[in-house]
Amino acid sequence: MYSTNKPYFKANHFYMIWPEKKFVSVQKIEIWFDGSAGSIHWMLLDELPRGQGGPKSILLELVGQSPVADEFFTFQFHDVLSRRVISE
Repeated sequence: MYSTNKPYFKANHFYMIWPEKKFVSVQKIEIWFDGSAGSIHWMLLDELPRGQGGPKSILLELVGQSPVADEFFTFQFHDVLSRRVISE
């Protein structure tokens, strides 16, 4: 169904396989999205590296959308006083 040498792309579906396992990373990614709204409905990360016994795959699914204030994307919004911050 899918080619291993180039991505599969259709109106609201993207699928990519990395045929050679040169990298210790996810080997397959599948994304279902709404391009007109700019939102991803779900994303499947498959064939994850399992050297430490982790999961084979992870499914991320959009369960809701709500507006957030611009401050949400700042460090200060999520700052916890007890957390130590190391600046690089």
